[in-house]
Amino acid sequence: ESHFSYEENGVRHEVWFSDARAVAAKAAVAKRYGCGGVAVWALGYGGPSLWDALRAELKQ
Repeated sequence: ESHFSYEENGVRHEVWFSDARAVAAKAAVAKRYGCGGVAVWALGYGGPSLWDALRAELKQ
């Protein structure tokens, strides 16, 4: 997982997100435990590298 933090109006915010490597690792765990598939929160998320990594892992 990747993350960053920032401060706005005196309040600290922390943002966590999955990069292509993390998504591929999660897909591998889903396959290992025989899950029926994986879900993605929103289309357009992460760019082509994320989708390529997910596709490659699920096709193995």
